[in-house]
Amino acid sequence: MSTQFDPFDLEIITEHLAATTDEMFATTTRTAQSAMIYEVFDFSVGITDVAGQLVAQGNGLTILLRIFGERVRATLAQYPLAQLTDGDIIMTNDPYGPGGSHLNDMTLVMPVFVDGEVVAFTCNQAHWADVGGKDPGSVSVDAADIFQEGLQLPLVKIFKAGVLDDELARILSANSRLPAVAMGDLHAQAASVRTGARRIKELCAKFGVAAFKAAVGRSIAETAELARAQLRGIPAGTYRAEDVITFAGRQARVCVAVTVDEHGLTCDFTGTDPQLGTMPVNCGGGGLMAAASVAFKALIGPEARVNEGVFAPLTVHCPPGTVFTANAPSALSIYFQGIALAADLVWKALAEAAPQRLPAGHFLDAGIVIVAGPSDGPGGMFIMNEPNPGGWGAGHGCDGQRGLVSIHGGHTLNIPVEVVEQRYPVQINEYSLDTSPGGAGQWRGGEGVVREYGIRTDWAMLASLGNNRRGAPWGVGSGQEGTRSRCEVIRADGSREVHHESARIQLHRGDVARLVTGKGGGWGPPAERDPALVGSDVRDGLVPAAEAPPAG
Repeated sequence: MSTQFDPFDLEIITEHLAATTDEMFATTTRTAQSAMIYEVFDFSVGITDVAGQLVAQGNGLTILLRIFGERVRATLAQYPLAQLTDGDIIMTNDPYGPGGSHLNDMTLVMPVFVDGEVVAFTCNQAHWADVGGKDPGSVSVDAADIFQEGLQLPLVKIFKAGVLDDELARILSANSRLPAVAMGDLHAQAASVRTGARRIKELCAKFGVAAFKAAVGRSIAETAELARAQLRGIPAGTYRAEDVITFAGRQARVCVAVTVDEHGLTCDFTGTDPQLGTMPVNCGGGGLMAAASVAFKALIGPEARVNEGVFAPLTVHCPPGTVFTANAPSALSIYFQGIALAADLVWKALAEAAPQRLPAGHFLDAGIVIVAGPSDGPGGMFIMNEPNPGGWGAGHGCDGQRGLVSIHGGHTLNIPVEVVEQRYPVQINEYSLDTSPGGAGQWRGGEGVVREYGIRTDWAMLASLGNNRRGAPWGVGSGQEGTRSRCEVIRADGSREVHHESARIQLHRGDVARLVTGKGGGWGPPAERDPALVGSDVRDGLVPAAEAPPAG
């Protein structure tokens, strides 16, 4: 198909599309109103072809990997090409549909017209600070069903021929505790997809639509072949892993069988327990696909572009109605706990089959903390929401990364201390590495962090979206387990409490919440650690001398 085109032109188009997603990302951060977007980067952007094949995906949450193709195909099912007009932007937060996650994640999809023909779609999915529901921030640890979590928006045209649908905008505003922020983020996302559309139109004007399509097809085909080549380095066979997810006194077994053969890699989650009632720790099938895709991309390596081709060898299967494929009306607001565990299962199953590529288990949860309370500002309240980094597992020949975001965090950051203390009645008393015992090995698991929140208002609600996996991060080859994340609450009267699982906690002035994220698992026997590295561990204060392994 591409032989009639200059290969240099095709490569320029491919790289230009990657640069376009970078520009879409930057446009969003520069114009958004919510700190969850412009500081934390809790969003992602992408481009698909007219059929919904992923062409390029920019920085942002890895948890949103591969969701844009699903969203575009769902859009086309609702609005066939003949019903789309230049300037239309479709919007949804459907958590059960293709590419769905939870209600906070608003997706915008824009068709790109060139000479009356749709040649591509530009997409942006971002976490809105509040979409209603019973709890501030719309992320609830005890919602009974999806209706308690906020506004559900099916696929609708929020912009028609470039004009905002004012009636829909007023509905969105009325269902948020932070309406001005919601509208600001809507326009930031719209600016992003419009920027992407403009750049694609410029490409087509310069090189032609046929060359654009050829470049997209070539890039996807080349990436698919690269992925298959990388996969041939993994020994054929079936690899298994299982774990237990716990929530509110209940638990469910989760498992995966990963089969590598001449056809590709299949992740079969059959045998996973049914969903935990309608509890918010369940996740939908769209999230499961993203989870498996994240682990698969890590296995393939950073050389492969993120497009439809890299996932061509991957098949994911799971029966409906499990904790990974929950049915309506299950609450889904902390779905990312289930997604993280699903990705970790695939990772664990393949770790010993690909020891040069995948490290031991990491802290897994995103270390998310939400603090909300009264405010003199718009809406009468503040809502602070941020993830936190933790420890990653050690790998073959290297210690685990310290203070790094979790597998589904991607490029996310926590909010700078100065911004937290300037914008919210919260004081960060401590931000440091956690040196608790755990993760020992020939190569040590990385340290998590300590982040201490002091409350400077009369009352506040804190949601600590902790680790709902029963066990600690796993080690490899006699390496020790890491540690579980926890939230320690020190009351003004001196009393203390510890929460490992997700919890909503009422705080008052003078109370302190101390988040400690987990440490990664170790790799290899601790006694085989290089004595010089042991000495460095002690000198750096990472390991007390009394706990250092004896010299080999």
